[in-house]
Amino acid sequence: MVISACIKLNLVALLACAYPLPTWAGCSDIFSGYFFVLDWEGDEPKSASLSRYEKGSGFLSPNETYSLDYTGEKVTSSYGRTALKVVFKDHEILSHNYDYRLIINRKIEYKIYGITPTNKGTWGCPLASAKVNSCKAIANSGIQFESKCGNLLND
Repeated sequence: MVISACIKLNLVALLACAYPLPTWAGCSDIFSGYFFVLDWEGDEPKSASLSRYEKGSGFLSPNETYSLDYTGEKVTSSYGRTALKVVFKDHEILSHNYDYRLIINRKIEYKIYGITPTNKGTWGCPLASAKVNSCKAIANSGIQFESKCGNLLND
């Protein structure tokens, strides 16, 4: 009987190694594609575009640009702070392996880079940090940054 239980235990251990339980390994590469522009005072945007760049490329040549199907919604937190929530509907999940350039109303530019995941195996793919232009962003499931971090573009 003892030998039989030992064999069963070894068989279970062998199967566990051969067929690991589902993990969140893919989570370390992606994050929620939600951007929150804190202290937003303007109206909801009439246009928005998000360009993807190779990480560390200096924003020279975009790989892809998304601008057609986005939502720009002005929200207020429970403690009264306003924010603009921007999400591109076809890209609600983004990869931290790239840098991004968000342009709102063809006037304000936010260069988002240094996106670093926590590498913790949890649902929601939390981020450890990110930068927006010269500001430190609040990174968690999405990326939050102050509206004053934006650069005005020349017409």
